[in-house]
Amino acid sequence: MGYKPPRTLYKLDFSQTEHAGLEVTTRSVSVETMLTIAAGADELDETTPDLAKVRGVFGRFARVLVSWNVEDDDGRPVPPTADGLLAHDFGFVMAVITAWLTAMTQAPPPLPGGSPSGATSGEASLDLASASRSLPSLPAPG
Repeated sequence: MGYKPPRTLYKLDFSQTEHAGLEVTTRSVSVETMLTIAAGADELDETTPDLAKVRGVFGRFARVLVSWNVEDDDGRPVPPTADGLLAHDFGFVMAVITAWLTAMTQAPPPLPGGSPSGATSGEASLDLASASRSLPSLPAPG
């Protein structure tokens, strides 16, 4: 029986952006899928968007989107789907995709508990190093 690694969920942080208050949860994907979405997003141009490319990138990203707290103008929740993404401003959706790509490509946070590296060795803490002395050199036989 093989090992199946768990899928990681990412809670995207918009606290220091113009979208403070936005809560988005996404899932991890294969490297291939991430690169496909990234390449597609790089090709999108807000000034003259190619609708087929926009639908492709937003559709792929929608499969990554687990939840968000986005509402429409009437205060109704917007579903985290391709149609939900397409119902919003291009720049807003691209900010969400960019935040996800950033989260996916950052190093994971350090493991809890810290590392013992850099700690004082047992011998040093007992001051055993100072108890040993070098023996004087003997003259070479002659």
